[in-house]
Amino acid sequence: MARRARRDIAAEMRAEQAATLRATERLTYAEIAKRVGYADEGRCHHAIWNWYDKHHAPEAAEQLRLSEGHLLDELQRKVWRLLDDDDLDLDAVAKLLAIATRRARLEGLDKQPEKQGTLLPGVVTNEYVNGDGEAL
Repeated sequence: MARRARRDIAAEMRAEQAATLRATERLTYAEIAKRVGYADEGRCHHAIWNWYDKHHAPEAAEQLRLSEGHLLDELQRKVWRLLDDDDLDLDAVAKLLAIATRRARLEGLDKQPEKQGTLLPGVVTNEYVNGDGEAL
C-alpha cells in the first residue's frame, strides 16, 4: 500500500508540474510530456485537465480555456492568410477544419444535450424538468 501511495503522490506532483508549465511557459503538450515524463502528449493533456478538475481550480481551468481559445484564434488568422481567392489550398482548409474541431471540443460544442425523456409525436406533456432531470 505504501508503494501505491508513493506512486500516487509522484503522479500528483508530476501533473501539478505539467499544469504549471502549460500555464506559465505555454509549452505544447508534447514538450511538457517530454520534460515531465509522460508517455505521450495525450496522457499529458489528460493529466493536466484531471489535475484542474481534482483540485477544483475552475478559475485556473477557465484561464487555460481562454488561453487555448486565444491560441486557436491566432492560428486560425494565420491559416486564413494562406488561403488565396484564386486557388483553393486544401491543406489550409484541412488546418482550418482541425482548428474548428479543437475549438468545438474546447468549448463543449460537440457534446450531446442530455435527453430528459422521449416524446412521441402528438403527445403533449405539462411536465417540466429541472437541471438534475427531476420533474418539477
